[in-house]
Amino acid sequence: SMLYTNKIYGSTEIVRFESDSILKHTSIILLLMALGLYLKRRNIKIQIRPRLIIVVCLFLTGAYAAWILSTQLNPISDQKLCLYASVDLLNGDYHSWNVGGYAFRYPNQNGLILFYALIGKLFGKGNALFIQFINLAAAVAAVIYLAKFSEKLLFIPNKFYLILALLLYAPLLFYITFVYGTLPGFACAVMGLYYQYRFLLENRLIAILPCIIFSCGAVLFKSNYLIFIVAMVIIFLFHAIY
Repeated sequence: SMLYTNKIYGSTEIVRFESDSILKHTSIILLLMALGLYLKRRNIKIQIRPRLIIVVCLFLTGAYAAWILSTQLNPISDQKLCLYASVDLLNGDYHSWNVGGYAFRYPNQNGLILFYALIGKLFGKGNALFIQFINLAAAVAAVIYLAKFSEKLLFIPNKFYLILALLLYAPLLFYITFVYGTLPGFACAVMGLYYQYRFLLENRLIAILPCIIFSCGAVLFKSNYLIFIVAMVIIFLFHAIY
């Protein structure tokens, strides 16, 4: 990534790899390393009370909720097609599954369409705003479980700092307005990894059940999360052999 970056052009999504600035990347890396070395040598530790972190986390969650309500972005492109297909399904219209229809051409979207149909059945057809709030809940769940996973795997003493840092990572959280299964799928994938850890390294046999459920849920929300399944299968094989 220091040498190249990819850019997407046009509606046909043509991907091109273009030269990146190695000087820019190297400068940032050296700056962060120098800062870390300075803090270590000066024995400077950043102390924040856990109660304050909780308050900040609640404030950030409220701020993201306010962002949803203030923007009220409507789904476009594939987001809209999935949402409309769920509305058609509830209305008994199955043209999206006919030859040439959207769900026929992209069967990997059926899990997301069925989820949207369930939401529509309970909270109103095509309710994109409610789905965005589900995205927010999924983002918070993903952040908490990613912090818990990192705390165990990386031996980080306090997960509250991780939660705060992840909630401040705007590129992740701004996906809350993206009605496309990205955040619910990510939350399920991270929870699947967490429970795999509990099963393999803490011998919690019951943990295999949520591991399977969340991993399957991640793929149903978004087929891209098969990459998590592949990684988890490799880990299972590694433990089986060694």
